[in-house]
Amino acid sequence: MRLSIAGGIRELAAATPTTVALVDGDRRLTYRGLDDRSSRLANALLAAGLRPGERVALLLGNRMEYPGGRGA
Repeated sequence: MRLSIAGGIRELAAATPTTVALVDGDRRLTYRGLDDRSSRLANALLAAGLRPGERVALLLGNRMEYPGGRGA
């Protein structure tokens, strides 16, 4: 099996969905929430014409809003 960050997030979301994955000040995001946001971002990129295997570069700040969507 090929390892990936996305696969790891999916596995953690399935195994421990309520475990905190991200902390931004007093806000928390669980692995279930991170998996949901990541999936929404991936689907938006596919809808925009990107295909699996194509590369994407992102330059983002260190904030909870950035992994795929709006804040908690």
